[in-house]
Amino acid sequence: MGALRKVRFGSVDESFGESGYIQQMEKRGDLVREHRFDELRKSIDEDGYAYLNGVLEREAVLECREFILQKFSDAGGIIKGKATDAVLEENCGVGCIPFLEGYNEFTHNEKVIKILESPVIRNIFENVFGQKVIAFDYKWLRGVSTGSYTGAHYDIVYMRRGSPQLMTCWIPLGDITMDLGALAMCRGSHKLPSFDKLKATYGAIDHEKDRLDGTGWFSMEPREITSEFGGQWTCTDYSAGDIIIFGMHTLHMSTTNVTDKVRLSCDSRWQPSDDQKDPRYVGNMDEIKTMLTGMRRSGAHVDTENDNTETVTMTQLREKWGYPVPEGSKIR
Repeated sequence: MGALRKVRFGSVDESFGESGYIQQMEKRGDLVREHRFDELRKSIDEDGYAYLNGVLEREAVLECREFILQKFSDAGGIIKGKATDAVLEENCGVGCIPFLEGYNEFTHNEKVIKILESPVIRNIFENVFGQKVIAFDYKWLRGVSTGSYTGAHYDIVYMRRGSPQLMTCWIPLGDITMDLGALAMCRGSHKLPSFDKLKATYGAIDHEKDRLDGTGWFSMEPREITSEFGGQWTCTDYSAGDIIIFGMHTLHMSTTNVTDKVRLSCDSRWQPSDDQKDPRYVGNMDEIKTMLTGMRRSGAHVDTENDNTETVTMTQLREKWGYPVPEGSKIR
């Protein structure tokens, strides 16, 4: 049995390893390389996700990363020294890193879009769905600063207006260790009976329509999830060329970036091409760009026609659902 490693997960250090609180993700990249897609679909159904190691061309991913970091360097005040070292200026925190989501000069640059809409990824989803697919035009490209992390959430909270088969593809843009802020998945959270109430309450909201004020994250602490509902947190040190694919009802979050570097990653969303499409993320590019002017800092769209409607916080919703927020929690 190997030695355990300490990883900052939420606000505390947790153990990672064979007998640790966080366990190693199983690599499923060979299922793609060997065209074993029946097994891949079974794996997704069982775990709620699939970690597909080494399916993208590493050098192309690193070129994408270099393009973004060079743009940061050229802008000034974000990173210092050599661009590809990705070291943040001392005072560069959350508000300093540019907002990258949407359809813009970052997401749809040739070096970036060929990764986000890679033929390899397209082929994977066509085999998973068994039919032709499309990717959302909107991309969730992000830079994560020192001390930051993403809280536990279901993607369905933000994505419930289109295809019921919608899936996420998370792409690490570079080598992302757990110290840099790696994606962690709660295995089983999509189907264990202990999560049924959570899916029927939190998993049934629409961040925009329900006027949720804040990020939409259910919790900032992973142990709150496993103590209340069960499941198993898994994670890994990612390499450029890896991806994870998962459904809308698999809880996930990230480890904390405890380095002095910016973490770059992107979510793309894929669905069968004949299914209903969410107009917020697919279609006329001018309309999608216009939507960006109504974005909250959390990245969720604002319904500008009803902008005076009273908002609600996650703290209020959790009280209503019977999941009071623990004292000291950062969740609003």
